[in-house]
Amino acid sequence: MTDVGSLDISYTKPNRFDKAEKPTCPEPAIFWHQNKVGKRLTLAGRYTTPKPWENSLDELVEDCRPATFGRDGKDVLDEKIRKAGAMEASCFATNFNPYDCGIVDAIGRELLPNIVRAGKQQAVDRWGVLAKLYKLNVYSAPSGMFKPHVDTPRGHTHFGSLVVALPTTYEGGQLRVVSKGKETVGLEQPKWDYPPSIRWIAFYSDCEHEVLPVTAGHRITLTYELWVADYLGGLTQPQAKTPGSAHYAIYERTKTMLSCPHLLRYGGVIGYWCAYQYPETFAGTEHYERYLRTLKGVDAAIFAVFRSLGFTVHIKPFDAGQTIGTADQRTRFGCLLSTK
Repeated sequence: MTDVGSLDISYTKPNRFDKAEKPTCPEPAIFWHQNKVGKRLTLAGRYTTPKPWENSLDELVEDCRPATFGRDGKDVLDEKIRKAGAMEASCFATNFNPYDCGIVDAIGRELLPNIVRAGKQQAVDRWGVLAKLYKLNVYSAPSGMFKPHVDTPRGHTHFGSLVVALPTTYEGGQLRVVSKGKETVGLEQPKWDYPPSIRWIAFYSDCEHEVLPVTAGHRITLTYELWVADYLGGLTQPQAKTPGSAHYAIYERTKTMLSCPHLLRYGGVIGYWCAYQYPETFAGTEHYERYLRTLKGVDAAIFAVFRSLGFTVHIKPFDAGQTIGTADQRTRFGCLLSTK
């Protein structure tokens, strides 16, 4: 699943939160250092003209190191697979903030459904999104690109990536994302870009994606890791009224199915094969119930629906016997259909 959008650059006024206006953002500026020398550059697309005290776009490109990619737990440099420049988050700063202009809220609404909390109390866990700045990347003509790949999961609650294209002039360089057989192409440079705008795309970590070749100019992007986090106020306002499991389309059908007297008359196990991929290589994944916030899309919806109907739901690796042991298997299958 993906989410895409764009924001116009505003030269004069900040966002007005007392009016129903489309958010804007200020001209993005990049601050970095090279050999203990501080540098800065303000970006405004084809209208980018460095001020007398600023550095040039070419300097930013030159100060980036060759970009690597992950393979078998190692960083690999192979320009036949990825030809780009990169700058670590610790080496630069920017005035652009995806929280200020509503991008993070939009991602939360689209990619993270709400979920009913386990237990006796009627309450709803409200999920939040933590966007962690990861890198600045530069894809330059004539052959900057990144062949199809899937991102390496970085933790239990790491669920996706946000890529923001800053306003520079370039051709090509679209980001092609494939999710469940559906293709989305984002970050395309518009033919007429006034006022200049930033473009962004967010997607799950198990989506295959590629950067198409840049044929002219420099494509500058900021990449953010997306993590599931507790929603602000979740502890102080546990009874907050938010859309819960009953709002999912499958809720009523599931409730009707489970009320059938002929369904599992003598007990049994209801299993569901997750629609999305999840990492199993981190320490502690034998206790999958601790990481409910890793679920995505329809997987989270199904979990929420069955929990709300009183079922004990477990999340386990497919090869449960090898991963969690026979004792845990007996306990799991014995209580899977028990109610609270």
